[in-house]
Amino acid sequence: MYNAYILERTMDEYNSLKTELSQAEFVLEKEKDDEDIMVMVDYGRVDAFADIVQKHLNEPFNYVDCQFPEQGLTVLIFLNKMVTIDNEQTNQKVKQWALSIGLSEKEADWPTSYSYGA
Repeated sequence: MYNAYILERTMDEYNSLKTELSQAEFVLEKEKDDEDIMVMVDYGRVDAFADIVQKHLNEPFNYVDCQFPEQGLTVLIFLNKMVTIDNEQTNQKVKQWALSIGLSEKEADWPTSYSYGA
């Protein structure tokens, strides 16, 4: 299942990012109509995924979200921070922080998986 979505416009050296993810054996699929990609990220490999992605994010407020519905978790990877959201209180705190560093309200409306967890 593809559970992470990467927007090309949020990344530097996009081709290098895709190469690094492939070399680290992450499964990628390109969107049909643009250059955005979806990635399969196992929960046990989210740190390795973040290490690669964080090198390429081009603004502190840009992020990649990873959804883990079975665990009831959403992981947001920012340039200098990775957060795990497992409840509405944490979600609101992260949104306020993201807005404070320049993310727009629309972009701070990320999907969450905490309501689906076991």
